Amino acid sequence: MDGRDNFVEPNHLNPAIFDCDSILLAGFKDLEEVHSWWASDQVFELLKGRDTMEKMSLHTMDGLVEAFEGSKKRAALGDKLLLLEIAQMDSFKPMQRYVDMYKTKAIKAPKDIGTICNLLFAEGISGVLINEFPVQVACASCWRTRSDLLSWYEAPGYQKELVPMRYAAARTLTLVVPMWEEKKETFEYTKRRGSVAAGLKLRSLNLTS
Repeated sequence: MDGRDNFVEPNHLNPAIFDCDSILLAGFKDLEEVHSWWASDQVFELLKGRDTMEKMSLHTMDGLVEAFEGSKKRAALGDKLLLLEIAQMDSFKPMQRYVDMYKTKAIKAPKDIGTICNLLFAEGISGVLINEFPVQVACASCWRTRSDLLSWYEAPGYQKELVPMRYAAARTLTLVVPMWEEKKETFEYTKRRGSVAAGLKLRSLNLTS
């Protein structure tokens, strides 16, 4: 949505700050549960295979809402898009004001833009597990439709107040991330079914050279 120069490398002399291509967001009950997961044998074995990843960062944040487990029903009826802002601070106090104002505007969203802003978090990073990206502040909100998300992003309060403050005090990146992805086997089945259907259609045609 914005901050493209911090996402895509302009040239080899100016590498991108946030040159990532995958986002994973997980919810835990408390910090103790985070560290139990992080210290587990399963994660240790998983990290042995990260040689395909050039960079990786894992950060913890204090959430504003209770985490939930994904399900097909929730994917069909609930939020589908995540609006994520990550920032490398140039100045602490302005960014603290920024996250405070972000939370205030999220509360007022039903009145200001006519839709609910499901704010997950708007905070500074509370802990670092791996630090290969310079993330220091992050804000995330969930949206059912792209039009609802754009109503928030394009609202005067966001564009005229939040964005200038963020650009003045940090180097940032704002992304729209799909919250739900089809399982690999579902995707492969759909692809095979489409290939079979295409083959049957071709065979039904009378082709002449």
